[in-house]
Amino acid sequence: MARRGIIIKNYANLYGLGLFNLEKEKAKHLFAELHANVKFFSDCLYLLDGRLPQLRIFHVNISVIHLSAHETISKTENLPNLECFSLYCNQDSSAYDELVIPLLYRMLNSK
Repeated sequence: MARRGIIIKNYANLYGLGLFNLEKEKAKHLFAELHANVKFFSDCLYLLDGRLPQLRIFHVNISVIHLSAHETISKTENLPNLECFSLYCNQDSSAYDELVIPLLYRMLNSK
């Protein structure tokens, strides 16, 4: 079976990617592996809010990890299919215990 994928490089003017005329069930199976660069930790949580149940590998670079009182993102949904997780942030964070550790507990089958 041929392996298909979408490869997006760093394009300075690219701020979004849309997939149109795609059935919801088919879209769920497209993303088994995702590499993302996001600005805030909450952006990472949006990607892991249950919309991508088939996600098995997730690598994320986050610019800033900080507590936000205005977050209304699902942070309790387990991620049973996520087997490989990599998080990188170039800045120190005092919110590691409050944000990152609970996220790791949601990853039931990570290696």
